[in-house]
Amino acid sequence: MTDQTFREADIERIEALFRSKASHQYVSTITGEIHVNKSMIYFLLHSLQHVDLDPAYKEEQIVAALMVDGAFETHEHVQIAPVQSALQKKKRQLTILAGDYHWSLYYSMLAHEIHAPILKVFSTSIQLINEEKMRLHLAENTDKDDFLKRLETIESGFLQNIAIYYGQKETAEAANAFFMFKRLNDELQVQEQQPLSAFMAAVHAYWTNDVEASLQKDAVLGLEEIHWLQELRESYFLELQRYAAQMPETSIIASHLTNIISQYENKFIQ
Repeated sequence: MTDQTFREADIERIEALFRSKASHQYVSTITGEIHVNKSMIYFLLHSLQHVDLDPAYKEEQIVAALMVDGAFETHEHVQIAPVQSALQKKKRQLTILAGDYHWSLYYSMLAHEIHAPILKVFSTSIQLINEEKMRLHLAENTDKDDFLKRLETIESGFLQNIAIYYGQKETAEAANAFFMFKRLNDELQVQEQQPLSAFMAAVHAYWTNDVEASLQKDAVLGLEEIHWLQELRESYFLELQRYAAQMPETSIIASHLTNIISQYENKFIQ
């Protein structure tokens, strides 16, 4: 068995463990099929590869992180625009509860004493991200740099903090470039969706300085906003290429990043 095959087996096992723990018949009727953030697994394995910790405990931390990611993703689907019908209100409440269910799972997985240090990283990161989301929602931004930093914290701050805790600063920086690029690319593929996603609504609120307008069902991004997002996407893609080129070819994450980059090579960079 080759080393790469072994790594893929690790990832498949972690995916299966996450699904088995996250699955809940009633919750799935609200959120649909459980999404596994496979890229996050690669970054976490890379961050933990040299940590002196039993492999079983490493997997617990990775699955717990996936639970947090699942909670964030579930809450992201909560409709932020005003709702009128009782059915819409109930669906929003149930979606929030489904996300809270994943919060409880991550905490229970890290209840063992050996996880106490990383548990603090988890909790402080979650608090910070929720605070930053609220500031975005209220358009509390002073300038573009402040706004962009807020977006970065929300998209990859959790994973960055874990990587930094384990002494993987470059991995944290690569994660920031990767997940910001992916978010921007995904959002730009569906830029005309209505109502706007929470991410796009935050962008629209920043550019227009009008929170209420950004939450309306008929809100759309202007050309200037779209061009800015396209430029950001290109910038993060170039940054991701640089980090990928610096990583040893034998590292757990190198092949994954190379595969992702090859999908978009020359697509955005003219």
